[in-house]
Amino acid sequence: MPNIPLNSPWRFSAAAAQETLQRKGMSLNQVCAKVLDDGFSDISAVKKALQGKSHPSLPLAFSIACAMDVPMETLMERVRLPELSAGKRPS
Repeated sequence: MPNIPLNSPWRFSAAAAQETLQRKGMSLNQVCAKVLDDGFSDISAVKKALQGKSHPSLPLAFSIACAMDVPMETLMERVRLPELSAGKRPS
């Protein structure tokens, strides 16, 4: 996936991403679990969603990916949990 342009609505500061996580009381794993739980089981589904309309759980995940300066693929792989790969919801 190409880098997200600086003027893109997907790009937020690291501080903003952290603040959003704290406000929602969510961890990075929970955010990505939410993305996966919403039906984005792999990066191609995320890319397809980005080509269409935005999705509620994607902006936060992308803001974190941008803040960490890593591609979305890396973010999803880094936090993918065994339970998620097995298709089970985290407890």
